[in-house]
Amino acid sequence: MILTTTYGLKKPEDTDSADLRVFVGDNMDIIETELANLNANINTEPTDTGGGLDPNSFPRNLFNPFVYLGFNATIDAVNLAQINLDYSIAYVKQADNTLARIFFNNPSYTTSVASTTYYLDVLPDGTVNWSTTASTIANALPVLQVTTDVNGYVATITDVATRVAEFFPFSDAGLSAPVNGMNFGNFQINFNSATNSLDFNYVGA
Repeated sequence: MILTTTYGLKKPEDTDSADLRVFVGDNMDIIETELANLNANINTEPTDTGGGLDPNSFPRNLFNPFVYLGFNATIDAVNLAQINLDYSIAYVKQADNTLARIFFNNPSYTTSVASTTYYLDVLPDGTVNWSTTASTIANALPVLQVTTDVNGYVATITDVATRVAEFFPFSDAGLSAPVNGMNFGNFQINFNSATNSLDFNYVGA
């Protein structure tokens, strides 16, 4: 009796005699365990504390880059030179015009330079730009601007994130929607004449 190299399944050789109930039963147990692990990995939300990409992305040209959830910043109660964010998700444009889903699990950022502005931008590779200059990387998504006082402590926090997803923002197919929009459950689609696109808004339960 030999074992397969990847999963350790039992594989009888020509000279072996085996009880099929044991042979099949043991292999089925191994297969069931591996399938359970695979299913758990597929359905488990990533928990990276910095940032990361996951496969739940949008195909090309379906939406504009936008913040889906979070990026609500507060000043730390103890360290006044620190901002704390909640769990956050952004969809950021990639080089092939798809939107990658990028998540952040309650990150914190600190300031040190006095009387200046810090910029928080989400980058296409799943990292962020947190510095006193805005990112010049292609497809970076601006999220926050934070000013500091003369001591380098956080003074103001300004939300600059795009929080409305425009449906087919790059389309020239003459898309339109009724004047009062179209409701889909808790969401509403309205035609934006300024950008010639459809705005996808959360309107609540």
